[in-house]
Amino acid sequence: MEFVKREDESRRFRNVRYIICGLLTAVYITYLAYLIYGIVTDKPTLNVEQNFLDQIDVPDMKICGATPDLLILRCDFIMKDGNNNQVNNCNDYISSAVTDLGTHRNFCYTFKANKTIKYVHPDKPLDGLTKIGFYFYENTTAAEANALGIASLSIQLISPDFDPFMNPEKVVSEMDKATRSELELQWNFIAGMSNYVALVKFKTSIYNAILPGDVSAIIGFGPHYHITPNIESLVNYFPFNSNPYDVPPGTTGYFSVAAGSFIQESTTEQRSSTILGAIGSAGGALGVVGGIAVILFGDSRVNPWGYAHKLFKEKTPSVFIVDVEDPEEAKAQIRKLSPGRSNLSQDARTELIEHELTEIKSVIKHYLLEH
Repeated sequence: MEFVKREDESRRFRNVRYIICGLLTAVYITYLAYLIYGIVTDKPTLNVEQNFLDQIDVPDMKICGATPDLLILRCDFIMKDGNNNQVNNCNDYISSAVTDLGTHRNFCYTFKANKTIKYVHPDKPLDGLTKIGFYFYENTTAAEANALGIASLSIQLISPDFDPFMNPEKVVSEMDKATRSELELQWNFIAGMSNYVALVKFKTSIYNAILPGDVSAIIGFGPHYHITPNIESLVNYFPFNSNPYDVPPGTTGYFSVAAGSFIQESTTEQRSSTILGAIGSAGGALGVVGGIAVILFGDSRVNPWGYAHKLFKEKTPSVFIVDVEDPEEAKAQIRKLSPGRSNLSQDARTELIEHELTEIKSVIKHYLLEH
């Protein structure tokens, strides 16, 4: 868009051109401000995909009771081939350390498999787990003192990659905080009750978050995703029969944990505004605005020397012997340099003009077309 004075325009038309070009410039600057605002206040969109898994890591488990008498008597690892690997007291997976995680969860044990065993898809040719059973003992008299319900445990399944209770420093993103709150709210959702069988099924999901200040994502390159894993559980309860089969002496309750789905939901944040995207949009808008101006008012001849020459104070090459802008001065110079030009015959004057035009064409070809 040009704001230069052109001699072939009337004053009124020139003023109209200035106003319209000014309006187009204002519209373009407003659009640039809108793009910048979009980058600063960007709210990511969410892309949801389904991952089809062949194996799932055994989750960590918090097993909590209200009294110090809580004991895990045995763990049964039921394999896909039907074998039952029984481990007394779950010694290889439950440490003796007890953690206090709050009211009614004063005595908590942590079951950790450290990703050494996995649940496997029933239709895949893989060896692995189908479920893990836990037989426990709890002093029902002490557990039911000052309580309304029967003696029970609080059980929470946690991803082995994210334990916000034991590793609070890993709570970084907003989804981390939301997941931690959800775990706290669901503490009593899974209960191992006295004289009951609790069958727990779970499914996994992950959330890929873009952290604030991720320069790569803001520019428009690949984000450095922060992954928050989550586990959702479903539980059903059945009472013990009158003669429970193959239970350790002293058992007061039983619960089992198995994979409920091998379809993992993956939610990924994607920025809707980036710097590279804004540059592309700004370039397209500039082309539209400039195109409107050219359609309405045309364009001047191309200048082969740009702003870089001015920035570095490069001298614009002179393509003519003399550089005269005033047409009257140019005529005076012609009369001075060619005093006999007016006395030339028509053919001689035509030949002279043709030579001058040839020089002009060579200059245009050299500086505008070939460079």
